[in-house]
Amino acid sequence: MSAATPNRPADPSIPNVRTCCVCGVRLKKREGEGNFRWNKRKVCSWACKLAAAPSITERFSAKYEMIPECGCWIWMGCLEEHGYGEFKGEKTKERAHRVSWKLFRGPIPTGIWVLHHCDVPACVNPHHLFLGTHADNSADMVRKGRGRAPVGEESVACKVTDAQAIEIILSGESQGTLVKRYGVSQSLISQLQLGQCRPNVQHLNPRRTKWAS
Repeated sequence: MSAATPNRPADPSIPNVRTCCVCGVRLKKREGEGNFRWNKRKVCSWACKLAAAPSITERFSAKYEMIPECGCWIWMGCLEEHGYGEFKGEKTKERAHRVSWKLFRGPIPTGIWVLHHCDVPACVNPHHLFLGTHADNSADMVRKGRGRAPVGEESVACKVTDAQAIEIILSGESQGTLVKRYGVSQSLISQLQLGQCRPNVQHLNPRRTKWAS
């Protein structure tokens, strides 16, 4: 059994007494308190700890970068899956651009959205934001050309090109042969030939023309 480790000698460069950085109350190093914990203890109480903490505005302002070329304030903190910044307030997380509006512009009425003039989700510049409803957001998307869902080759889920889709639609070969040739599932081959997907090329589908007549 190993011998007990002897107590580490006190570091003469670290004072044993200091004052609270908020209220000035005298603090004394506790018996057995390590240098690391003592160096971190700057306040005398929880109330003083809260008072010494940076404000929400200070914390928020430290997390964005101003881009002079476009005027955007780009959020440098955590981003959620759609590219919007996330900021943790006193209790919960909230999208950073909504927090920006509250801090610099004022309250957000219930049921109202905070929208972007600049269409940059990570931007938190309050002058690039405006209030609106869900309908306003949809209208803004359509007006800016963002409301149309990607079709055919534009979609990230696209498995075959438009030209290949047309070849599959017009082919008289078996679905098994087409599966091997194009490396896709039989379900996709069937959906293409039955007119259940890729509406941008289905006007060439003779089967669909026959059913519509």
